[in-house]
Amino acid sequence: MTTRSFTDGEEISTLVAKDGKPLDSPEQEKENQRTRKRIEEIQKQQSKKEAKEEKRKEKGRRKKTATTRESKSFFAFASS
Repeated sequence: MTTRSFTDGEEISTLVAKDGKPLDSPEQEKENQRTRKRIEEIQKQQSKKEAKEEKRKEKGRRKKTATTRESKSFFAFASS
């Protein structure tokens, strides 16, 4: 038997019983460690994804700001 949970949209299954019997303490601890490791991996992936998205947005903001400055400079020059 397994339990299911979700972290950042990812399903995580944890084994809690085998052949209808609860896991013994060492087996349960091993399974808990496996589950914690998977959760950490998912969180790390999500953090990388968020950082990459933020970097992409920042690059877009800088490009937009530079274009605006260039446009203002051009029109100021053309108006002279």
